[in-house]
Amino acid sequence: LHGDWNPPQCCVASDGSLCVLDGTGTAWRQTTSTWMAKKIGANLQSIAADVATSGTGAAWAVDDTGTFWRNFGSCWVEGQSVLPGGATPTQVSVGIDGTVWALDGAGILYVKNGLSWSIMGYGPPPFQQPPSGTAGTFWSVDRSGNLIYWDGSGGWITGGLPAGAIKANSVSVGTDGSVWMLASTSTGATAAYQYNSTNGTWRQAGANLAQAPVGTADDLWCVTLTGSICRSSNGGQTWSTDKNAPTGVKQLTVCPDGSVWACDAGGTAWINQVWQR
Repeated sequence: LHGDWNPPQCCVASDGSLCVLDGTGTAWRQTTSTWMAKKIGANLQSIAADVATSGTGAAWAVDDTGTFWRNFGSCWVEGQSVLPGGATPTQVSVGIDGTVWALDGAGILYVKNGLSWSIMGYGPPPFQQPPSGTAGTFWSVDRSGNLIYWDGSGGWITGGLPAGAIKANSVSVGTDGSVWMLASTSTGATAAYQYNSTNGTWRQAGANLAQAPVGTADDLWCVTLTGSICRSSNGGQTWSTDKNAPTGVKQLTVCPDGSVWACDAGGTAWINQVWQR
């Protein structure tokens, strides 16, 4: 299930949920569509699932004062890192290989090395969002609406947009390695796309969404333009609204175990955990 667990006992509760007693004696219950607010004494403006921390529901976040926060699956604690030169972070992201990036208000990109941060060279800043991806292949969007990626050759490369798309808004790489993009179209709408790495083409995967989809191709999550959470089990061909989810959501991020974090317009973090202690 998670990390190096060796669960010796399993049972099914009367409500149908799966319960596990792991090798440390900790009991876990599998949950579905249960959203919980995880509040702190500040308003979050960016949240990112943390794949480098064992357990369930770990995340990084940045609040509206530029303070880093971390959640290891239970509560939020202040992060210890600050950006070089006193720069104020506004966004944070975690690659599926565990690389942590931050973006400041000027669109300058930073990468975390141990307990410190350094400016990531080989622009082109300013960036619209911190990268998403794995070692050797990172994707991002700059403030001109260009889709850009890093392939390890020494610089960011501008990628092509699908027919009808005029500007990239956001991009994400799922925990299964699938690449998703949200773009503005020539009709004034937004459309989501999935990238086909075999032939370099894009397939439309939804419309009128507010961010690039996140998750996996068979368990995809997104936010509508009105702030509702929706999900798809068929690669974005059809979407359904999660009626149990919080409203007024501005960002979603998905952990490798399937837990989903949401950040609403008021700066409150919500989590839909796959497993609860």
